[in-house]
Amino acid sequence: MQGHEQAGISSEKSSEILQTTGSAALKIAKVAAIITVAVLQPEVGIPLMVADLTGVPVTPSPQAFATTTATVAEQTAAVATEGASEAKGAGKLFQPADLPDEALVVRGGQCKTENFTNGTGVTVDANGKLQGVSVNSQQGASLESLSMSIPNKSIGTTTVGAVRTAGGNVVPAPTPNNPAHATLSGVKLGDAVNLFEVFKK
Repeated sequence: MQGHEQAGISSEKSSEILQTTGSAALKIAKVAAIITVAVLQPEVGIPLMVADLTGVPVTPSPQAFATTTATVAEQTAAVATEGASEAKGAGKLFQPADLPDEALVVRGGQCKTENFTNGTGVTVDANGKLQGVSVNSQQGASLESLSMSIPNKSIGTTTVGAVRTAGGNVVPAPTPNNPAHATLSGVKLGDAVNLFEVFKK
């Protein structure tokens, strides 16, 4: 009988200890949260700290809440903007819509130096790299289909992968009359000449 009573007392004490420990943990967490708010937003956190210590309710001013809300909104917007910028930067080289490396690239003419520099809309940047060279390229398209719209008697061909290896890229730029139209950019003039294998249609 005495053993049962002792067991019951021990169980009650254990329960009290657990309740006390849990209550203390909650208080510590609450204090830590208030301190954090006080450091980040004193106009809100300090009144909350005073209320917790004195037991007297102290409500932060509406202006303080408005300022806090605005600050949180600004921080959220800044994070979202930064994330969007990073995503945009990460997608500059290879986006999901980009052409695969094995896609053929076709350009009309002899693909000599003058053919590139005299091309419509073609420029050479400060680093000596071509920009805006018109080509035909489309995922899964054959050489025959890509050269069909080219009036020249000779055509040059390479691959998107070879262009990328040379430091450039081929970006789809379809037109109403030519869905396979694309632009080649970022390759030095000498490299561009060597990239294309030229033959008669």
